Amino acid sequence: MKRLLLSLSLALTAALGAQAQTLPAIANGGFETWALSGQVNTPTGWTTSDQIYSNGPFPFPFTTAVQTNDKHGGQSALKLQGANLGVASLPAFLILGAARDFDSEYPGGMACAARPAALQFWYKYQGSVNDTTFAAVMLTRGSGAGRVEIGGGGLALTPNASTADYRLGQVPIIYTNTSALAPDSLYNVFVGNNGSANGILFLDDLTLTNTVTAAREPMLAGALVAYPNPSQDGWFKVRAEQDHDLVAGTLTVADATGRTVLRQPPVAPGAVVTGRPVDLRGQAPGVYTLRLATPRGTVVRRLMLN
Repeated sequence: MKRLLLSLSLALTAALGAQAQTLPAIANGGFETWALSGQVNTPTGWTTSDQIYSNGPFPFPFTTAVQTNDKHGGQSALKLQGANLGVASLPAFLILGAARDFDSEYPGGMACAARPAALQFWYKYQGSVNDTTFAAVMLTRGSGAGRVEIGGGGLALTPNASTADYRLGQVPIIYTNTSALAPDSLYNVFVGNNGSANGILFLDDLTLTNTVTAAREPMLAGALVAYPNPSQDGWFKVRAEQDHDLVAGTLTVADATGRTVLRQPPVAPGAVVTGRPVDLRGQAPGVYTLRLATPRGTVVRRLMLN
């Protein structure tokens, strides 16, 4: 009982610490403010594919990123759609901050000294499951050769079952630098449709958050089982009772202070997965948080190590 109370106390302390962390706002995260940049209309605080294209070898404006009143909140949202050139098409993308070059290793960015748990946004995607549409986040410190990557994450966006409704998207941030080193910059990129002019991505209400919602779909919350839980020796297994592919994504485990103690990359494509072993042998007894990225959302499970 004493060990259990200590573990719960540590978990509560970590949770309160996360709540107290002040996160910076993403400027114009609701895409309410737009202005002309050269010949193209663009959301302030962001760089769009239209700006990159108009400053490149194409001297005429595109409309791959436009303001729309088909929004989740506020008065407007952003719509990304590839440009159709007849025999080919150009991808649509969106970069946080002022980016001169999309091919830069760290384009654009904003100041951020906190360690958020995730980037959260609302979106709807109308397109093919074969399109490459994703969101990516990176936190770094320093510049040039002295730059240190603190953490990051990515999320592939899938078509909505209902094209009329926005749904919650999250990019959980995995802190690969396990020290308490604080970042100083955050980078965020959305790439829509990878050149397909048929797919349309709507984005609205971007924020940084201290928490990760367990799943975007109610049925997903009960789709995964972690056992034995609690564990006496540090061995766990994560299993999907029906859709085995759900357990194939990136898996991370953090302790009660938020420090990542285990990270497993995605399982190789085509591999048959009936369960993922989770090895916490050697870790201190307590409460741990397992996060598993799936195509339908992030699943969160509490693990107890006795």
